[in-house]
Amino acid sequence: MIFQDPMTYLNPLFTIGQQISDVIAAHEKAARHGVSSKAARRARTEDLLDQVGLPNPAMLFDQYPHQLSGGMRQRVLIAMALSGKPDLLIADEPTTALDVTVQAQVLDLINSLVAKLNLTVIMISHDIGAIATIAKRCAVMYKGEIVEQGLTADILSAPKHEYTRRLLAAVPDIDTASAKVAAEPVVGEPAKPGVLLEAIDLRKVYRSQSGSEVTAVDGINLSVATGEIFGVVGESGSGKSTLARMLLRLIEPTSGDIIFDGRNISGLTGEPLRLMRRHMQFVFQNPHSALNGRHTIGDAIGEPLRIQTSMGRREIEARVEALLDIVQLPKMFKYRYPHELSGGQKQRICIARAIALNPRLLILDEPTSALDISVQAQVLDFLQELRAEPRPHLRLHLAQPRRHPADLRPDHRDETRRDRRTGRDRTSLPVAAARIHEGADRKRTQNLAGSKFVGSRRFVRKRVRLVRKIIVQCSNVTHIGDVVTDHCHPGNDCQEPI
Repeated sequence: MIFQDPMTYLNPLFTIGQQISDVIAAHEKAARHGVSSKAARRARTEDLLDQVGLPNPAMLFDQYPHQLSGGMRQRVLIAMALSGKPDLLIADEPTTALDVTVQAQVLDLINSLVAKLNLTVIMISHDIGAIATIAKRCAVMYKGEIVEQGLTADILSAPKHEYTRRLLAAVPDIDTASAKVAAEPVVGEPAKPGVLLEAIDLRKVYRSQSGSEVTAVDGINLSVATGEIFGVVGESGSGKSTLARMLLRLIEPTSGDIIFDGRNISGLTGEPLRLMRRHMQFVFQNPHSALNGRHTIGDAIGEPLRIQTSMGRREIEARVEALLDIVQLPKMFKYRYPHELSGGQKQRICIARAIALNPRLLILDEPTSALDISVQAQVLDFLQELRAEPRPHLRLHLAQPRRHPADLRPDHRDETRRDRRTGRDRTSLPVAAARIHEGADRKRTQNLAGSKFVGSRRFVRKRVRLVRKIIVQCSNVTHIGDVVTDHCHPGNDCQEPI
């Protein structure tokens, strides 16, 4: 099987060649043909890498997954699937992260394998062009059901089901797409003339442990005007993502200058660079790996607001709900986790997080590469609407960041706060107990405890035991063992506030 997400199925601790060689050895051992030598497995691995169109297989053999682009990692998975010479090959979106030229090469490779090895292939894809190229028969699925099946040519030429017709209508047409590109400027906010971003002779060279050099970006010069949509097109591994990351200083360029709003940011470091990034945001290529699986959607969207602004917890929650409304997702999604969302929904969450600070520059690294045709059209139309519509409710009053831990808000876990009675440091106290311990709430908490307030630490210990007891009795707390929120998870039986 060829899996969809290469970063999930490639081990970052082992080289590409070692992982494919291990698969070859496992297949040989299972077939009881005897495991071949390392040299033979290396030759077979390099041959497979060459078959899937990867350049310089000998060098790629010793590289790690993080050193390859998304499309190159996908081709490594294809080579790994072909290493066992299977009779049945199930390809789950094998060309999702590949550019059109490499897609054609991979599809031609699969067709040649079908002819040579009498291989049976089940192709799962949202790419109608790929299905039309490789499949004689196809089935259209919608909401867990097959709504239409038959010869591919008949379905594409005369679709019967409404969903199939909508799917074909969503395929972009280059001749008509230019009419959608032009977006009207924001009403009441005329665009400032001039160049917003400029790259001058930008260059990035990677050096391997053996001393060899790979030039990812070589002498790039470009300029982007204020309010302009600028596109960068190229094959997989051509340096597009490297260029995008250099423009935001996520990776350091080897040489060259980056000018943002008339200021050279190539030499910025530390606090000045962090402040500059308020106005520059990034939407990564893979929404599955861009979101932390341990954080809720609300935490993910609110993270830049907590880092870059002085907004309180309730203000951030209100802003998160407004951002979810902008990306056309229900407000209750803020309680969900990334694994509960589809690929298109995750990408909308990443866009919401990127526009949270209302940046002047938004860089999107293949934001629709992992989405199906209909969702691609929705995301692109949404970006056009987002650019054209004013967002007055997202204007933020950015404050200088507080540099000392004692100035952090009570929402932070590692806060430094002084007890009002004893003057002692209460940094290590749980946030839930610290909130209950606030002076304004003492009278109310005395009634809850059923006794008079006796000493700061003794009272806090009582409240900690009570909070732990509540956590044990109620499993609906949003964050167990971290911060006890003042509400229960929606949809559960517990509806009373804690």
